[in-house]
Amino acid sequence: MNYISFDDYSKENVNLAIEHYGCSEGRGYGDFSIVKIIPDKRWMMIDSGSKTNSDKSFFKTYFNVLPKDNENGFVLYTHWHNDHYGGSIQNLNFKLCYGLKSDAVTKTRKGVINAVNGIVDIDDKDVFINKDLEMFNKNNLKITIATPNLTENHYNDENHLSLMPIIEYGDFKYLGLADITKETFPAKLLGKKYKVIRLPHHGSYGNIMRNIKLKNYIFKEKPHCIISGLGGDYVTSTIQELINNKVEVTVLTGDEGRKASVIKSYQKKWYNTGLFTLSTYIRLEIDSNGNCNVVRDKKLALPSYYGGLKDF
Repeated sequence: MNYISFDDYSKENVNLAIEHYGCSEGRGYGDFSIVKIIPDKRWMMIDSGSKTNSDKSFFKTYFNVLPKDNENGFVLYTHWHNDHYGGSIQNLNFKLCYGLKSDAVTKTRKGVINAVNGIVDIDDKDVFINKDLEMFNKNNLKITIATPNLTENHYNDENHLSLMPIIEYGDFKYLGLADITKETFPAKLLGKKYKVIRLPHHGSYGNIMRNIKLKNYIFKEKPHCIISGLGGDYVTSTIQELINNKVEVTVLTGDEGRKASVIKSYQKKWYNTGLFTLSTYIRLEIDSNGNCNVVRDKKLALPSYYGGLKDF
């Protein structure tokens, strides 16, 4: 993991950075990303990876080098599945932002706290989000946490309850969809023109391509799409449809050895399109004008039959 400091970004005239990391090997469950507001040295950590020891070490390593001013940072848990909260550190002395848990006895804040005790420590400084909430709005940068469209039938699945960060800086707009399902996806979010979308549920075909409004939006607007791991249902079909429609996609894997066994032989054609990248990280570096530079691994993961690693 290459840590880029606030000062490093500042020297490169980067005002906003959004970093995504692959946290798990192989099919790549485990979500962990961080937003850095460079001039203010503020940050938002989104989820904390899965529960394996290596993922906890990954999270701790990154967490330990962040600015430790409690007013400058917070951790957002998008939902209560262990590939999103499992790498968390107990007794975090930072503000936590979180939503409903499916087995909460009531939908009150007290009920939610009772349900998540033992997963993370929650106290009075933390924020329970049950409606769209603006977290930051300063100097042309706005961060909003969007909530799902819920009915009584949706409290049985954590994915239905996913919180979704929206980041806007000038003309640059980013949408993170956590593991939101097609049933609770709020279509109103598609009223903006996003340059980057972190697709839901590890590339799940059912929650992307069978979400007709989301699919049509992606095919029309062609944002850069990020898939966290290859763990979603029929994810290879999702990737194929994105490529067929000329949409650029980066798939994250935590496999530092870049073992490409997750890619079947018939999919080597993806690499020839110039639209597909398998990477251990992706950084979005946005300048004061809203221009976005996309940075990924210096080496592209390629199956051995296709010549191994090479520059892209």
